[in-house]
Amino acid sequence: MKLANMAGVNESVETLEAIDYQRNDEFGPQLEEVVGGFVEMVKKSTSSKYIEGNKELKDKFNRVVLARTGINAYLITDQALAATMPNIYNPNSILASEELAEALKGDYHSLMGSGLLYNKPAGFKIGTVDYRNGKLGGWFSEQPVPVFINFKELVNFYKLTVPEITAVIMHELGHDFEGAAMVTRINTSNQLLSDAVSRINDIAPERRQEFIYQEFNKLNKTITREDIEGLQSKNPIVLGVSAFRALVSSVKSLSNSAEHDVTTYEALSDSFAVRYGYGEHLASGLDKMLNSPLRSFTQQYFALLRAYAVFNLVWAILKLIKTAMTMQQEGASAAIKLVLRSLLKWTPYIIMSIRFVNSERESTRDMTYDLDKDRFIRIRNDLINSLKDPQIDVKTRKAVLEQIKFTDEVISRSTNFRGYLGRLALLVSPSDKAVYNAIKAQQEMEKMVANDIFVSASKIKAQQSQ
Repeated sequence: MKLANMAGVNESVETLEAIDYQRNDEFGPQLEEVVGGFVEMVKKSTSSKYIEGNKELKDKFNRVVLARTGINAYLITDQALAATMPNIYNPNSILASEELAEALKGDYHSLMGSGLLYNKPAGFKIGTVDYRNGKLGGWFSEQPVPVFINFKELVNFYKLTVPEITAVIMHELGHDFEGAAMVTRINTSNQLLSDAVSRINDIAPERRQEFIYQEFNKLNKTITREDIEGLQSKNPIVLGVSAFRALVSSVKSLSNSAEHDVTTYEALSDSFAVRYGYGEHLASGLDKMLNSPLRSFTQQYFALLRAYAVFNLVWAILKLIKTAMTMQQEGASAAIKLVLRSLLKWTPYIIMSIRFVNSERESTRDMTYDLDKDRFIRIRNDLINSLKDPQIDVKTRKAVLEQIKFTDEVISRSTNFRGYLGRLALLVSPSDKAVYNAIKAQQEMEKMVANDIFVSASKIKAQQSQ
């Protein structure tokens, strides 16, 4: 099922798919058994050192995950709260920022060559992605992938249960699955482009790069000849990284803003947990983490801090203007010196305030995640979409309906937190309004696809089966 588009770094957009619903799958209970072992250690106040050093449980985790999902996950329990590093994140990935790419150079396995995307005909290992069964194979199952789960914090601070931690783990595995899918698409796209380039028979070899530049430039006027530096007409090099980014960025969202697409990578990972039957536990766990008192306090505190900093800056500028005007009798040069000295003093605050404002504006804020309530709504939409499967059995249908009911309760007590500066920007900034309206329009389309008619129909079918 097509879920949505995903915008990566540099405005690139790539369509991804959600896996099929895994009916009555034993993966969840098997994973819960392993998670339960770690949770018991936490409840017995076992130190982080000994939890991380439990080779038996960590090996069991790897065997259970690898056997069912094909993800060769090795567990790290004493670092990040919950995270993973999919194989898509390598120095040459179009999804990696420049900072991340620099940090990853030489540290992780990569399908790419040094600085160039490529398709090597000899000895090139291929991975497989099975959406029907939610499983990877081939090269993807050979590569170890770190999965960070800090059991002590999840249990002691956030009070997550074993099923909820299992759902969080499935979310992280969803990142690994979709990362492999992205690598597959890149490789497939490169092969198609390689074939296309090799068929430009009417263009002399020495003019092919210029020809491709002209074609790209028709789609995107910001492309330069330097962006096409890696393009050749045969393997092993197919397309330079910058040219590939330029190509993908030419794929536009149907909406007039693609900001909502950025959140899809997280939504697909939520979907991975939902489709293994852990939608309710994921919603419950996220509810505890997203609506914790500390997080709510932190959000309010930093919103006030940002507003205070911007207010002080505006106040200082007004005082500066007033002082400069009163110094007119002392001469223009004295006033100019005062203004320059003040500007030099206030430049760090100006930069900080601009960053504060941009962090809350709809058109410039970090769009990695949906706002809290929107995220739960997407989980609910995915649960509804799973009801459309004509092969769904009565047991699964009832289970999904119960999960939808629980998710509705979570949604009812959730909010989309916006800071004071963000709210102000929505009132005065046309670009923020445009992005906000585009996001809302796309969310409405997703809700239309996951219409409650399917819920009502499933309830009737469930009642008829009794």
